[in-house]
Amino acid sequence: MSISSFDAKAEILGYVGGVVLAVALLPQLVHTLKTRSTKDISYGWQLVYLLGLVLNYIYFFIIKATAAWATLTIELLFCIWLLVLKIKIDGFEMCRKSNGKHISGGKDDAACNSGHTDLESRDLENTSGLDKAINHAICIHGNVDLTRSIDGLMYKDAIRFRHSTIIGPNTLVKDAYRGFHIMIDAVFTIELRAEFGNDLLAKMCTLAKMHGVRVVHDHAEIFDGTVSPPGFAAVVLLDESHMSAHCYSDQGKLAFDVFTCGANPDCTRKVARDVLFYLRQNLGSDAKYEIHRLPRFPVQEGIR
Repeated sequence: MSISSFDAKAEILGYVGGVVLAVALLPQLVHTLKTRSTKDISYGWQLVYLLGLVLNYIYFFIIKATAAWATLTIELLFCIWLLVLKIKIDGFEMCRKSNGKHISGGKDDAACNSGHTDLESRDLENTSGLDKAINHAICIHGNVDLTRSIDGLMYKDAIRFRHSTIIGPNTLVKDAYRGFHIMIDAVFTIELRAEFGNDLLAKMCTLAKMHGVRVVHDHAEIFDGTVSPPGFAAVVLLDESHMSAHCYSDQGKLAFDVFTCGANPDCTRKVARDVLFYLRQNLGSDAKYEIHRLPRFPVQEGIR
């Protein structure tokens, strides 16, 4: 085999190798753009991968493997862009592992569901199939999974807004906190009857009882549009917590929020999950939702 023939095949091999590496990173690019999240990409993996690319780049450049370092340039630029994107979304504060204690999930599912009737059990059983019942026409933003247990969530799991900002060293006050403030915003097009405010309040109270969360007081106010805009406000005062729903029925907007700072925060999280399921059933198939979550009540070291 002549030297020129060998060089030609080496060039082809370099092109093929570069394309294979680029294609290998394509799923990660698609996943990042689709979820608008880089939580699955660690800083360690990126730095090691970037170092390997730089070393290969230098080697290919020295031996004048044009095809190899030309295609590697594209991959190197993409890897740098991915690193910058992670820094922009997560910030440098996210690259260190937390030494703080996280909150406890409290009661398990069985304990959270204690005290409900057989009818409520069937209702809960249907609700627990939330993921299977999702209508693909429904649009959800915010990247917050309300089916995930609160036990084990840290600060980096708490802020989930569509447009993230860099979290600086002064932003993080504590690594541990007592609970979350969960917010659900819904936009819908159907004509919502005024009595839905009472129905939603009753459902909120039922779900609280179903999941072992003590209701202290509840109230709903229906607005007919004479003094306030048409809609309703529904509030449930919980033991160590609260949840509320506010609706502008003429504008197709509904907001729900709940604190999960009670004695068993994961039980309150389940209430929020099931309220979302209830809204999906009643606000129409074209309704859009945004779900946000923020940490509340920083916890001192060694204190629950």
